[in-house]
Amino acid sequence: MIKICSLLAALVAITAATQAEAACAVTGRTISPVVSLTYNPFAPSSEIADINVEITNTGNAACTVRLFARPSTGGSSLISGSDRLLYRFDNGGGAGGGGEAGEIGPFSLTVGAGQQRMIGIHVVIPAQQIVPRGLYKTDLALRLVGHAEGPLTLTGGIASLNVAVPARIEMNISGAAAGGNTGPLSMAPASINFGEAHGGQTERVFVNIWSNGSVNVAMSSENGGVLRHMENAALPPISYSARFDGQQVDMRAPVLLTRSPPATLSGGAYELALTLGDIKHNYAGQYKDVITVSISEN
Repeated sequence: MIKICSLLAALVAITAATQAEAACAVTGRTISPVVSLTYNPFAPSSEIADINVEITNTGNAACTVRLFARPSTGGSSLISGSDRLLYRFDNGGGAGGGGEAGEIGPFSLTVGAGQQRMIGIHVVIPAQQIVPRGLYKTDLALRLVGHAEGPLTLTGGIASLNVAVPARIEMNISGAAAGGNTGPLSMAPASINFGEAHGGQTERVFVNIWSNGSVNVAMSSENGGVLRHMENAALPPISYSARFDGQQVDMRAPVLLTRSPPATLSGGAYELALTLGDIKHNYAGQYKDVITVSISEN
């Protein structure tokens, strides 16, 4: 009986020693501590950013690790002053839990013995958020946890996500307001055709503007605010008056106005209306002027 007990004790000791030899030895290193990208508010596609952490297992057993991230901005927004740009994580929230208050995750990965693998945080910035120009930022405090819940060594535990939103301006001129549309249109500039004209007649087009900030609207007339006979420019011209967005403008000289279109996918539709003066004494024929409208960042 004594010999049998001694043999069992020896077997238990050998098994315990074998289990102790098979162990994980995992460390992590942030490959992309600063991720920077540019975001176009009017682009149809979302922007993608990846924050990658390299996991190295020098042990002789496979290990499962979990990565957690705590945003400095306290949620799902990048911040520029008082403005916010929404984002989301596409690959977090897997099995394993273990997150602390305010953390997002886990982002899990199994690393084989003696292997090196990459674990990534996949950040998506949804398309068509019409936000003001600026630099939107958040810092992610990263925490790497092993199977035994204890923290693992992680070099570069802070990852910064910086998103630059430049000034973006889109414009077209159409025969009707584009407010019901979901974004900038692609159409040829409209013309104002008075047909068989008469004095006091008014026709209009719409200048449709999409912008994430205020804009300068510049207008100029090729003929200095009059319609000239297309075959004989020496004939008396036809005068007209112009109003832009309800404001009287004098097209005898270049005009510069400032507007702030709504920060929406519908943008702003600004009426450009022309009213003919007296034409009783003008010669028959076709009369023409070219009004150039351009916009720029204010």
